Amino acid sequence: MERYKILGQVNVADDAVFETLYTCPVRAETTYTVSGGTTSVTPSAVDVNTQTLVTSIIACNTTALADTFSIRLLPTSGTTPGDEHLLFDIAAIAASETHVLSLGLTLSAGNTLEVTCATSDSISFTAMGIEVT
Repeated sequence: MERYKILGQVNVADDAVFETLYTCPVRAETTYTVSGGTTSVTPSAVDVNTQTLVTSIIACNTTALADTFSIRLLPTSGTTPGDEHLLFDIAAIAASETHVLSLGLTLSAGNTLEVTCATSDSISFTAMGIEVT
């Protein structure tokens, strides 16, 4: 099944600190708990393998000053970030300008997109795409 959606939105609060924009859902193991005659299922979320096609990332400078931004893609959670994970590094964006980055990135379960900018609260990021289960 395909779901076209906004994958994630974030306004970077701390300058030069990467924040998660989107993580491709990981299949969760299902556990059953019986308590007092009631059965509960955990989790009630993703029970199938998911892949994601990130069609675009939108970076919007909401201030009157020029800034820079970086975007990186981590292969799995817990990966130590390095330069090899950077998709954009210190990309310039003018005051009150919006960049639409057409990408076509394919993500597997656990892959994470992270973003940052040089000045806190200056750039809002939106990831658009398709989740396929």
